[in-house]
Amino acid sequence: AVDGITVRVEDDVPIGQQGRAIEAGLHTLDGGEALWYARSRTGSSDYDRMGRQRCVLGAMVNELNPGTVLRKFTGLVDASTGMVTTDIPQQELPQLVDLAWKAKDLPVTSVQLIPPVIVPGDPDFEIISEEVDEAFAAAEKAAKEAAAEAEEEAPGDGRSGRAKASGPADDSADDTGDADDDGEPSVVALDEVCSYE
Repeated sequence: AVDGITVRVEDDVPIGQQGRAIEAGLHTLDGGEALWYARSRTGSSDYDRMGRQRCVLGAMVNELNPGTVLRKFTGLVDASTGMVTTDIPQQELPQLVDLAWKAKDLPVTSVQLIPPVIVPGDPDFEIISEEVDEAFAAAEKAAKEAAAEAEEEAPGDGRSGRAKASGPADDSADDTGDADDDGEPSVVALDEVCSYE
């Protein structure tokens, strides 16, 4: 319904039990292939599968134009019948499209709730809550800084025309939480772990 997504597949991903696979490399995946890529359990761990699912979501955010999605809404509904339910009234869809346009170019981050940050057999829900709270706080801080910078750089606002100096475009990863025991942060930007070209 949306003409596929482009993802760099790091390792071959089996498709069913017939010996077929999505081979490593850059691919434009159709809906069925994207589902296999995201959901395949053969030859990989649950954590690998969760990582691939994040990459599919990132590819969708990168590639899907909110206006195109709205125009193809009927096809999406037909394709997802029985898989997705919603109680969102149809008259609220334009507001969702507006929100999607605003969010489209924002960085997407992911909270990695994986060992050693959590222990799957005995998760510490307080730590999980803290990780999620820190991720939201960092995102809110980055959004406020971006809005302030955009306001300062707006033309015709009566200021001197000099833009304020700023640091790296996205330093939020430095403020989102402690690194786990392996030195990997629990909050990462999707474009740091997924490749789309």
